Amino acid sequence: MLSRTLYASQLELNALRYISSTSAEDLSVVFNRRLKWLLRHGAVPPTLTLRPDGFARVDDIRRLPLFRKFTPIEFDDFLAEDQSQFFKITQEYDHRTGHDSFWIRARTGHTIKSIDWSVRRLHSPENVPPLVCPLDPETWAYAQHYGIPPETDGLIRLRAISAKENFDTNHVFAFLDVNKMLASRIPLWRSMRSRMTWLTTGDPTGVLPPEMFLDATQYEVDRQTLISVPENVQSRAALPDSQVSGLADELRDGAVSVNA
Repeated sequence: MLSRTLYASQLELNALRYISSTSAEDLSVVFNRRLKWLLRHGAVPPTLTLRPDGFARVDDIRRLPLFRKFTPIEFDDFLAEDQSQFFKITQEYDHRTGHDSFWIRARTGHTIKSIDWSVRRLHSPENVPPLVCPLDPETWAYAQHYGIPPETDGLIRLRAISAKENFDTNHVFAFLDVNKMLASRIPLWRSMRSRMTWLTTGDPTGVLPPEMFLDATQYEVDRQTLISVPENVQSRAALPDSQVSGLADELRDGAVSVNA
């Protein structure tokens, strides 16, 4: 345990050395060094939340204490003078502001685990399968009123329901309205690392609001019931005993589909 603590302290010390500066150093060199460190290693919540493709809002970076010593003009000039082409800058719609924003990412050298180079942004519900977010009962009790919160990396992970889905009876499955999500311009990415993984950063507050839920279902095969929550969704009654064994087999084989 002590060795891990010392290792973490050493990482912090190395980071401070890397982003520190001396009065003799050129400001542009300091700027580039700090921006490289941030986008490759340091951009984690609560400091900064990255999209799953590694992009961050330029305006969010501009406000960080790490760049406080640079005037707005210096910041823009140093960013425009990126001769090494280490950074990629794009202009895209920002659902938080309601208009286009500039986004930036480092092209190589990432150590931030949440960055997934395989992700593809989706703008149309075409070919998007039914998506769910598995939640433990405690999180669901919160989510049905306030929305699905992000994980520690700022992302909300969704799953596609496949024909051979193995339902976890310990979770509530919140079914999402993909059409409404995209119509509301909530960003959605598909990870190519796994055919089952889909990612979103939620609405402008960082959550996936209850308005985006189609249905929420909990499977309790051992108790011989198939129940649906919340209250505003059509409930499913307990099944007759004669159908219970067949249901359990069908659930394990992925033969049962649940429609909202």
